[in-house]
This record gives sequence, structure tokens and C-alpha cells, in this order.
Amino acid sequence: MKKIINFIVIGVLVVFLTGCNENVQDKLYDNYSNKIEDATSSIIVPVAKEDILENTLITVDMIEFKEFNENQLNQDDITNVNMILGKVTTTEILKGSTFISSYFSE
Repeated sequence: MKKIINFIVIGVLVVFLTGCNENVQDKLYDNYSNKIEDATSSIIVPVAKEDILENTLITVDMIEFKEFNENQLNQDDITNVNMILGKVTTTEILKGSTFISSYFSE
């Protein structure tokens, strides 16, 4: 009788561990897939090519483009260069910085 109980306990443990293993594998796969998707969801964004002083009219030679993962950007970052060109800055913008609308006068 004791052998039967031990056999049942071992059987239940094997079934439980096998089920947990599949669940863990699914979670690991989902996490891996999400990281791959995040790494491949990139966007090219205009950034300051040089330090730009306050009260400066933005021209094309002051802008370069950099690729970012979408999850690296803030909601306020401007992704369309046409929203920057011809605008006047209200603050200093450091080289390599993305542009946000509050950096410009209306």
C-alpha cells in the first residue's frame, strides 16, 4: 500500500512539474518574443546635430537623424522634421537631443 501511495505521489509530482515546465516555457517564449519585437520596432527621429542656442531659427543643417526603438522615445518627442524646420527655439537644445514642441515658440 505504501508503494502505491508513493507511486501516486511521484506521478502527481511528475504531472505537476511537467505542466509547470510548459507554463514556464510559454512565459519565457512570450518574454523573448516581446523583447525581439521591441528591438525591431524602430523609428528614425530628427535630433540636434549641434548645440542650438535659444532664439535660433532651425534650419536643415542643424538637424540629423537617429534611429531609436519606439520604446525609447517619449510621447512628446517630435518625429516629423517638418514640425521643426523654420521654428524658433525658446531654449537651448543640446547636441543629440530629440526635439519636443515646448522647445519652440508658436
